Formats: sequence, structure tokens, C-alpha cells
Amino acid sequence: MKISRKLLNTIIGITAGVAIVSTATTIMATSYSDYINYYNRVLEEKEHQKYLNSLPLELLGIDASLKSGVNYYDNGRANPKADDFHVVAHFTEKGKEFDSILQAKDYAIEVPEDFKDNGGTVKVSYTYTYEEEKKEDASSSSSEEAPSEPKTVTKTADVDISLTAIKLDHLVLIENPYRVYYREGMAFSKEGMKAKVVYNDGSEKTLDASSIAIEGNDSLTVGMESAKVSYQEGDDKITLEVPITVVSDDEYSDGNIVAIDVEGTPILKEGDPLSSANVAVRASYSNGNRLILDPNSYTKTSNVSKASFMKNCILTIKTNGANPVETRIAVKVNNGYSADDIKTGGTSSKVPSFINGSKEETESVVVTGAASFAYEIDVPYVAKTNFTVRLANIGNEMVSLGKSLSLKVNNIDIPLNQTQMIPSGEGQYCLNDIALPDLVLKAGKNKVVLSLKNNGDTLAISRFDMYTMYQGEVYSSLDEYMGKVAKEGGTFDADLSQVVDWGNEVASYCHGLATDGTYIYGTFTNYSTSARKMKVAKYSPDGTLLATSAWTNANYLETCAGVTYYDGKLVLFHSGGGQSYLETKDLKDGASFIECKEGEEIFSFEGLDGKTIRDVYYNANMERFAVLVDNSITLFTKDMQKICSFSPKIVGDYGYAVRMSGAGRYILVNYSKNGVNQPVIAVYDYEGHRIGQFQIPNSLSDMGGETALPKPNCMNTQGFTYLDGTFYFSLIRFTQGKVKDGTSIMTAKLKMIKDELESDFSFGEYISACGDDYDVKTEAKPVIGQKGNIQKGGYQMGLAADGEYIYAAKNTYGNAKTALYKIDPATWEVKEQTAEFSTMLPSDGPTDDNSQLMVKDGKLYTFIYPDSDKCRALSIPLTEFASGTPKEEKLPFEGKTEARVRSCYYSEITEQYAVVDDNKKLYYFDENGDQVGETKNLVGSAGMNVRSITGDDKYVYISYSTNNQASLPIETYTLTGDYVGLTPIPGISLGELNGQKQGFNIQSTVCYKDDFYAGVCTWQGDFGLNIWKASVDPDVFTMPRLSRIEASSDTNRFLDGEEIAKHL
Repeated sequence: MKISRKLLNTIIGITAGVAIVSTATTIMATSYSDYINYYNRVLEEKEHQKYLNSLPLELLGIDASLKSGVNYYDNGRANPKADDFHVVAHFTEKGKEFDSILQAKDYAIEVPEDFKDNGGTVKVSYTYTYEEEKKEDASSSSSEEAPSEPKTVTKTADVDISLTAIKLDHLVLIENPYRVYYREGMAFSKEGMKAKVVYNDGSEKTLDASSIAIEGNDSLTVGMESAKVSYQEGDDKITLEVPITVVSDDEYSDGNIVAIDVEGTPILKEGDPLSSANVAVRASYSNGNRLILDPNSYTKTSNVSKASFMKNCILTIKTNGANPVETRIAVKVNNGYSADDIKTGGTSSKVPSFINGSKEETESVVVTGAASFAYEIDVPYVAKTNFTVRLANIGNEMVSLGKSLSLKVNNIDIPLNQTQMIPSGEGQYCLNDIALPDLVLKAGKNKVVLSLKNNGDTLAISRFDMYTMYQGEVYSSLDEYMGKVAKEGGTFDADLSQVVDWGNEVASYCHGLATDGTYIYGTFTNYSTSARKMKVAKYSPDGTLLATSAWTNANYLETCAGVTYYDGKLVLFHSGGGQSYLETKDLKDGASFIECKEGEEIFSFEGLDGKTIRDVYYNANMERFAVLVDNSITLFTKDMQKICSFSPKIVGDYGYAVRMSGAGRYILVNYSKNGVNQPVIAVYDYEGHRIGQFQIPNSLSDMGGETALPKPNCMNTQGFTYLDGTFYFSLIRFTQGKVKDGTSIMTAKLKMIKDELESDFSFGEYISACGDDYDVKTEAKPVIGQKGNIQKGGYQMGLAADGEYIYAAKNTYGNAKTALYKIDPATWEVKEQTAEFSTMLPSDGPTDDNSQLMVKDGKLYTFIYPDSDKCRALSIPLTEFASGTPKEEKLPFEGKTEARVRSCYYSEITEQYAVVDDNKKLYYFDENGDQVGETKNLVGSAGMNVRSITGDDKYVYISYSTNNQASLPIETYTLTGDYVGLTPIPGISLGELNGQKQGFNIQSTVCYKDDFYAGVCTWQGDFGLNIWKASVDPDVFTMPRLSRIEASSDTNRFLDGEEIAKHL
């Protein structure tokens, strides 16, 4: 920090001048001797001042301390920063001392290395640079004189800091206990509550009920508003008041059920009836309690009858009674096996264990020293399941999964990841569920065998589980989904349909909709510039018109033309404040509404006398009314006493609040504007809190297309209601040429969860599962456009992937040069590319296809024209992709193949190379270049050449190529060399060019995140990078197939011809 010398001299000079003037004034009033004495003192002071003025600016030292409120805690994270300190520098100049507060950037701190563990002394250092003195006599200086080094001085200060012990600070209630509403004499229950403990260092920890203690065990008394709970660590204890309500026995009631939830995940075995699922259903009541329901108080239904690995098994729970509430939950289909039941050899023991990171100790049965574990499962179809093993490593060092265990399914080796490490439990049984490769089960019996290798002697195995489960969102109801979408401000993802078309028989405009839980009711008017008459129509849920009332008197404006269902009645609201009603049981063709006499209205809400009510919705479970008057909504109790009011709002220009309705959890407000055909709904809860808004994506085609709506801007949305998971809404249109005024009623439903589980089979899994029992169905489509062209120019060659990007090689100059391209599969944009480099193709040699690619250990390898070892590869680190230059790198298997290496794939799972050569041979080599297993003679495809090899976590795929090929043959092997099949993929073609078929061949394939892609090369037209995606059709597994023929006689039943022959 630099202090200005000019400023200091100015201040001192002014001070001296004031002193002299004052002295002169005093002299005139004193005697001569006093004057002499005074004069001498002035001279002395002047000399002293001259001496002081000669004193230079000097830094005396610094003081440092921690700022107020700054603490460091004994939590292993203490890390002082310069800004944590208050530092003052002390200066003197011309006999005056002064201080300056330093900024964090002005000084440095030195922190002990072990400070985070032990605290210690922090040294603060401040270095001051003095300004060079300006000389008074300019003639005494020379321009040739070298500038002097600036003078600096450093001062330090030590700050001794002790770490503050971690202590409990306070508790925060996260979730109420299951019971918050009590009758007198009951004991407080903490079950279900969750709290957050906050420590003095700001760190937090979530607590469940088991960690929380109740303070006092006295019976609760009427009027109590809270119960005290506590949490303790050592001698440190904090408390929390949990809000409760305690009423007399006569006053106590749980009220209505407003929602239900299933605790945990129901689990069934393959083939079990879904109705046999044991579930614990917890009901949320209007008084705030959340209590377990008696199984007799609800009904279970399901989308499928039996648990199946191939089905999305969804259970629906619905309460019995007048106002049912329902929820849905996905069932986990799980076949589990205790290791003790399926072991070969080994020892079983019951041990204290910790499961999946839990700190709670539990007993588990584990097996150690077994040779293998095996079981059979019989399924009637092809299925893909998750597969896990629960095990602990009780050794002192981590071990490799793939080097400790081997897996066979139906005698086929499924390699396990050798790079996946199992951490040491350091002698403890820390059991974790380890995900193994998904199992693909064939129809019939399947044998699964897991064997231990030499490295597996420290593993303790508890159980095996194979399971499937619907992975999407399962909503308990449409209104739960509406709340979620409203919070996110999203679009309602629904199936839409028209249940009442524009040619309805009632009247021109349907303004309001309501339901009694069985039927839909709509209010209809015709055009009028003044008050209107109204009809009410009754519809079945599928839109069939059942009855229409007589016309009412002209009591209604469009703003109040809604309809409310309450207590068995349909209620209409007059524009002047009156009401009319009709019992729903009396609504038949021609039935008349009854006008209420003054003082005998159906609704008499506190504070709304004489007001024009626009809409009323009553939530029977919540026992609350929501009433729309003008642009305000007021909530009332079931006795019509006011609770609160609020003004609904919408984000965006969607018009005005036209209608209000509700659902089990929410109040819904529809906004209307001419030209907006998609209802925009504002969502509020029954406390008046805004949840958000959503829009129903109603399209022109959903409404009947241009024939029904030639001018879509001449229409708007109106009424809406909600029945059994279906959202109904009405639309009105105005005269559009030959199309007259009209109305339509639409429905929006949650998209149905398909019964069939959509298993995501990889290409190899699919081919293996089809075997001889199913017809293979594959197809290919361009990733973009009609030809899959990513970039023009050059010849498409190799493909590879690193899990994030796809890499492509593109040759030029007759395959003599190539360049590499990094492609984002999300957009198919080229993100980066290398400079062109030579493929080492001899100038007098053939126009050779080359530049196949491989990714290994963060490098991209390009296989160019070979040398005498029948192989030559250039590598470039992926981190240097755009700036680096590929350099030749010798691979360990070079010179060990019969013919030229055409392509190579490296598997991180097995840590091996899979190599194909021009003699149609497949080899596996380890990291050292030693061959693993025997050389495989490829089946091949007649008249075609081996072109590339790629792979995934289970299989490798060899592709074949020829000019203008009709299909892409893919030969599939496991990572350990078992032949799976040869499969043609049809459909790849670049179409015609100038009236003739465009020439092409397929140079490469690549697996990327379970998807399968092909690189297509052309030497005509735009050339360039062309990528196609191949897909399989798993629906073949769900089609009926002949599994067996049975024959029977009077006394015998035969399953095949051999049995019949034996019997004869």
C-alpha cells in the first residue's frame, strides 16, 4: 500500500502556518521579557518542527487478528483465507503516527501444513515499497543517472488460532411424524418424522425417527400444540418442538383420506399373481395424519395377471367408499437365490454385516471358499433382466471383479469387467450389490453359473438377484401428474381425443363442465349480446349425449355460465347474483332448472351476499370450497366460512381466467383467449399457494383439422372438469365462412404404460436370443437426411467411439491421405478434426481402402497401409485431437497374424484385442501380444471382404463389404470367441444419382451406447462422411409362436412324436 507524501506535507504545512499566525497575535499583548522568552520558544519549536519535517515515512509494524465471526472448525476442512483477517499497518512520518487498514490483496498469509487437523499460528506478511524522494534542486540530478532500486520493508504478525470443536447447533423439521393429530390421553409418536441436524460449522445430517428421542412420556392433554424431541451426540444435546394438535375424544376425527401411498417396493417372483403382492398402504388424512390402512379398506387391481420379466407390472390401489382415492406403483419382478442354496463346496456362516453402505449392523448368511454357484430358471419367453451379486471382500486389498469371478449363461462365457475393483472391507463383511452384465434368458430352461477364480478367495458371497421393473414415472393419478408438470412449467404429455365433435345437437357454445363422478355435464348457450338462456347437457364419459334440459330464463352472461355439482345437485349462477338448481337424478330431456328464492340459495358463502359467482368447486376429501368471483378465488370451509382469498395468475399472454374447477389435490383455473386452442391451466393448492401452470398440447388435427377449423384464430377454450383420470375441456368456434358457430369437447389422458416391457437389447444380445427360434428383424436408417451425410467430400472409412463421441476417418487423394473427425452423436455435428496425414500407400500400389479406427487407453489408433509385419498403426491422444499429429506406435500383436490386419477392437472388459485379417481370421490377443484361445475361421459372406470389427461389453462384430452391396452382413462372436451368428442388415442405400444407382460400399461399423452404426463410403456425388443407424425389432419375442404339440389318448398325454412311438 502506498501513502501519498504530497498529501502528508500539505497537512503538516497548513498546521505550522496556523501556529505562526496565532503567535503573532499573542505578542502584542505581552511584556518585552515575555516576548523574548516566547520568541525563543518559537525558534526552538521551529527548529524542532524542522527536525520533525526531516523525518521520513516509516512502516513501524502490523497487527493482525481474525475478523469477527470467523471460526475454523475441527472438521478436516479448516483452510484460512487472506480475507478472513483484519490487518492494520502502523506508519510514522514527520513525528506523526497513523494507521492504515489493509485489504486482503495487500498482504500474504502463511498457513501451517497441518492446520486443518491441528490449527496453529498463521503468519501475516506485509511488504511496503517506499516512494523515491524527489530532489528539490533539479540541477543536481542527471538524466544519465541510473534509477535506484525501490526500497522495501516487510513486517509480520502472528495469529494463534485454535480449531473450534464441532458441536450440535439446532434441529430442523423436514417431515412431520405419521401422526400429528391426537385425542387426549394418547402418547406422542415420533414414527415417520425426519429432521435435519445442523452443526456449528454449518454442516448438516439427515435423521430419521430411530435417531430421535422423545422428551417426556406424559399423556397428551387437550390444547397442547407441540411435543419436544431431542438428538444427542455424547454430552451435546439439542431439542426441537414438533407441532401437534390434541383434541377431546368426542371431537377427534381423522377426516377424509386425501391421498394414499405405498411404502417400499412390492416384490414378486416370476409367475406370481400380482394380486398376491403384499403392500403397506399409508393414507394421508385431512387432519394431517398419515396412517397405515387396513387391507380391507382398499382394493388392488393390476394391468397384468402374473408377474413377468417381460411385462411392466403395475399395481393400482384404490380406497373403498364414496370418495375413492387411488395410487399406482411398479412391482419389481425378482428371482433371488441365497448363495447358501446354490453353492458347490465352500462354507456357510452367519456374520454381522453392513449392506450397501449402511452403518446399521445386520446379520447375513455368507458363503466363502465355494468353487461355484449355479441355478436354473425356466421362463416361457425371451427376457432381459438385471443381474446382481451381493458380496464382500474381506481381504486387506481390493480385487478385480473379472479376475475373481467368471460367469456362464447357457454354457456361454459372459466376461466380467477386469478393471472394476471390489474395495477391501478390511476384515468386515461390507456387503454390496454388484451389478453384473444383464442376463438375456431364452425361452425354456436357462442355466446360470458363477465360478470363483484364484483371486476370489477373499470374497464372501451372500445372494444373487435377477430382476426387471418398469423404470419410468408411475403417477398415482392425473392430478399428481398435473402438479408435477405445473411446478416445472411444462407441457402436459397426454393422449388427446375428441369425444364430442363440432356437430353437437345441443347449442352453439359449451361454456362450463362439471362431473358427479359418473357423468359429464355441460352448460350451453347461443350467441347473444345480452343475458342468455342456458341448457345443460348430460354425457357419458365417452361423449354420448344422454339428456338435455329445457332452456332456462335469460339469467346468464358468458363470464358466469359455468356449472357446479354439489350434494346431488347441478347449480347455475345468475349474472345478478341468484342461483338455480336441478337434482342430477331428475335431469332428463326437457327437465327444468328451479330458481332459488332469495335466502334459500344452495350456496351462502360468508361475505359473498349479492355477488355474482362465476364458478364453485367443492373438494369432498379436503372439505373445502373454492369460489371464483370476478378475478379472485376465495376458499371456504365445508360450512361456507371464509378461509382466505387470492388472485390467480398466469405467465404469458393467454387471456383471462374464464373457468375454475378442481381435482383431488389442486384448484385449476383455465385461461381463455381467441386463437388459443391449448388450455393453459394455473394450478393452486387448497391453502391458496401457487404451484405453477401447464399447457395441454391440443393440436389442429386433434380438433378435426382445417375442415372443422379453417380459421383457428376464431376460437377459444372454455370449461373443463376431471373424471377418473381423464381431463375434459370444451372449445368454442365462431362462424368461419361456411363453418358456423359450434362447440367440441376434448379429453386428455395420461399416456398409458405399455404392458410389454421394452427391453433394450444390444445387437449381439438380440441375435443370440433369436437363435433358431425367432426370425431376426433388422433395419437401417440414415442418422440425418436421406443419406446420413455428416460432411461432404472424401471417402468414409473407419469408425470408433470413446463413450462420448464417435470418430470417423475420411480418406482423400485415392486413399493416400486421411483425416480424423470427432462427431457429437447428439447433433451429428463435427466438433473437431485433425490435419490430413499420409496413409503410407505406395504411389505405385493399389487404391487400397484403409484407415480403420480403434480407441484404447485414451488414444485413437488409425490402421494405415501395413509394413512387413502386416500391420501399421498411428496413434493420437484424444486430449490432443485437434492440435496433435498421429505418430506410429507398434502394437503387441504385430507380425502374429496370417495376413494383413484389416481392423482391430480393444475390449476394456477383457483387456484384450480382437483382430481380423484379410484371410478372414479372428484372433484374440492379450496386452502382451500373446494369443488367447485358438484362431477362429470366419464364416464370411460369399463374394465379400472383411472390412471392420467393433464391439460392446459382451460381443464383437465383424462386417463385410463389396461395392453396391444389398445388405450389411454382421458376424457376431462373444468376447471370448464363441460364434453367435451371421446376420444381414438390409436397407442401406444412397439412392439414385443422375438416374443411376449411386455407387457405395460399407466400410465400417461402431457400437456407441448400445446403438449400432455403419459408415457408408461413396465415390460419386457429394462423397463424404455418411452414417447410418441399425436397429433390431424385439417385438418378435412377444409374438405367439408354436412351442410344442401335445397329443393325448384316453389314459396318456404325449408331448412329442418320440413319446407316441414309444407308447405304440
